[in-house]
Amino acid sequence: MAEPLSFPLEMTLPDGTQVTVRLMSDTEKIWLYSNLNTSIDTGFGAIDFRLVDQFRTSLELTGKREAEFLHYMAPAPKYVLERKSDASAMAYILLGKTRFYRGLKQTDPVIVTQFKSLEFDAFCFDLVQSLAKRHGFVGMYVDVFTSNAKLLELIESCEGFQQVAEMPGRTYDGREVTSKVFYKHLADENFRVTQ
Repeated sequence: MAEPLSFPLEMTLPDGTQVTVRLMSDTEKIWLYSNLNTSIDTGFGAIDFRLVDQFRTSLELTGKREAEFLHYMAPAPKYVLERKSDASAMAYILLGKTRFYRGLKQTDPVIVTQFKSLEFDAFCFDLVQSLAKRHGFVGMYVDVFTSNAKLLELIESCEGFQQVAEMPGRTYDGREVTSKVFYKHLADENFRVTQ
């Protein structure tokens, strides 16, 4: 069951930096779309590349990628993690429902970070799990390219995530890569997928 949320949320990073989590503005939603496309091209910043790549490949021919993405984002909880001292954005979080049916209460989150730090990514990943639980999501899927060794190590070290699939894929620039899919049941820490 969803817990009531009141924003901004205040917290502290492991290095002592004071941060707040607030709702994303309309301008930031458009910026997020643009930044996700840049992240796919450069391989920097986005924790989940797959979601945006789906939009890129399926909507490129329509010429409506931004409009479609913003429509998809509309019902999803969206947040900005910012440094309290100067209000600079450190991460953008989208708790999207998957475009493929996996149940209405499953999230397939997107996180765009402004820093290359595994410790910061781990903090954001924990935050996403906490927010997802408070929104009443019962499960979370995460897709990771096997070429992203640091993120793969992070997911594999997180308690409760288990690999449920492995599939061939391709990056936007055409490189062949395998994607591992992980799942965590947020409502029951002891839940395990059986095959």
